[in-house]
Amino acid sequence: MDVDVNGALDGVRVVDLSSLFVGPICSMMLAELGADVIKIERPAGDITRHLLPQGHPLMGPLFLAVNSGKRSVVLDLGDERGRAVLHRLIATADVLIHNALPETAAKLGIDLATVRRISDDVVYCTITGYGEGGPYAGKPAYDDVIQAEVGLAALQGAGSGEPAYVRSIIADKISGMMGGYAVLAGLLRRHRSGGPVEITVPMFEVMSSFVLIEHLFDGTYGDAPPTGYSRVLSPYRKPYRAADGYVAIVPYNDKDWQRLFTIVGRDDLLQDERFSSAAARVANVDRLYALLEEVAPSKTVDEWVDVLERAGIPVAPVRDLAALLADPHLNAVGLFESIDHPAAGPIRRVRRGVGLGSAASRALRPPPALGEHTAEVLQEAGLSAEEIDEVVGVETAPVRQPTAL
Repeated sequence: MDVDVNGALDGVRVVDLSSLFVGPICSMMLAELGADVIKIERPAGDITRHLLPQGHPLMGPLFLAVNSGKRSVVLDLGDERGRAVLHRLIATADVLIHNALPETAAKLGIDLATVRRISDDVVYCTITGYGEGGPYAGKPAYDDVIQAEVGLAALQGAGSGEPAYVRSIIADKISGMMGGYAVLAGLLRRHRSGGPVEITVPMFEVMSSFVLIEHLFDGTYGDAPPTGYSRVLSPYRKPYRAADGYVAIVPYNDKDWQRLFTIVGRDDLLQDERFSSAAARVANVDRLYALLEEVAPSKTVDEWVDVLERAGIPVAPVRDLAALLADPHLNAVGLFESIDHPAAGPIRRVRRGVGLGSAASRALRPPPALGEHTAEVLQEAGLSAEEIDEVVGVETAPVRQPTAL
């Protein structure tokens, strides 16, 4: 059933003080559901604004990717006047999101004790590297650090012996999505009970849980050590080289393997006890996947896709990013949107995958220019024209641009 979730958060106001990726991904999820997300930026702007090709000042591709649907307000939180204005905005908010370390949060006036004096019912969400109560609490963390600590880098290097990072900011993305999920639960709890809600989204714990879903495996029982899911760890689990490219061949159940054995001329394996059940195949997965590697060069990618799709066996060509953007299915369902951004010019925007059936009916605000909505939002918060002029004058003073990798 296609459920229209767009607009589910109409009327919900989010004040977002986060930067880089984790928090902005979280708040963009809420904006896509209809929330009014106010992005608080320092005078230099979110650092991702500056990670850009020349010709698009303050509109870097990474900023554009995770800040649709938001309004930008520039405040200098190092100045008492900026903090006072922020507190007035927090008083109007349903949700506050930040990823500041505890000491920084206290300096900025966004620590829990300060925020609770301003609002006793705002859903307070802190996205951190590590949760309180452990020896890592308060340490900074970035995606690569978390990938290393939770075993992802080691798992990527299984077979080669050399750890490697997943070539995606997967820890940031997953933690950001978990933050969005947690905020939704917090809003529901507040609606039902009316009490204060505090949420912590610790990346280390979130990603440890994520990795161990399948890789705890034998460690599930008693005090046994984690062994990892052998099918996933097999060095033969990989895209296979066909006659003219690479292809993913993924037989999964009894019928898939039986049909595949016949297709590749190995009917002798149909009664082989090593491959007769899911448990037996897991125990002998390297031999099975080695078979796929052996037979893959006998057909082209298109030939494999044709014969396996007709047999009902999961299969897909290995694509690069350009081919992904040209994919006929993704274009047919409207995953990609072209917009004429007032500051960045023509850009391509990628929608989230949920609710695509009705997404076209609701226009999502384009990623904001730096401070684009400062006066508008402050007026809504009750500041006078004179107060707004004073704040805007302070916040738009020339600043040194930040640097980062």
